Amino acid sequence: FSHWKFYDWLKEYIQDIAQNDKTKFFEFVRQNINEYSISILNLIVFGFLVNPKVYKSKILILLLRKNFLKDFRLDALMSYNVNELIEKTYSYLTKNHKEKLNKAILLSESEKLSKEENKDWKGSKIYGLLSSIPNNERIDFPEVQKKYLELKRKFGKLQKEKPTKKSASFVGPPLPQIAYEKMNFKQW
Repeated sequence: FSHWKFYDWLKEYIQDIAQNDKTKFFEFVRQNINEYSISILNLIVFGFLVNPKVYKSKILILLLRKNFLKDFRLDALMSYNVNELIEKTYSYLTKNHKEKLNKAILLSESEKLSKEENKDWKGSKIYGLLSSIPNNERIDFPEVQKKYLELKRKFGKLQKEKPTKKSASFVGPPLPQIAYEKMNFKQW
């Protein structure tokens, strides 16, 4: 679809300015970091992934934004990208920043999944996020490591696969149009 081609071009453009024109990229981030559009937030994340060490302070602002870690999981690509962003940024953060991010991750479970009928999925979001923290970093925080191991026992080994782009196609009616025109009420 042409909209995916345009989005891919836009993604490449954002990554290029994130790499070569940090001032322009910072302005883009400043103007859009409080957006709720998953497409725009994904573009910001794609830019951050170019050089997480340079953008770590802005990355932390995004990740600690109110409800961000609760809400972004609505989109598979955004979920994958945020997990990758955490994985690539975590080691550059100070201990204080890691503690803040850990707390945000541990509190990121949606209330909707906390109900009894969804108990089988409870913790899956947190598990995905905790899995993004490098193992050698996670063990420095006993509460985080304990929760990770608990969820690993519950959900098993996490498979990190980049989601594919969604596509749609049209499936026509099972009968030719003329057949429908000749049907009576009972045949319908």
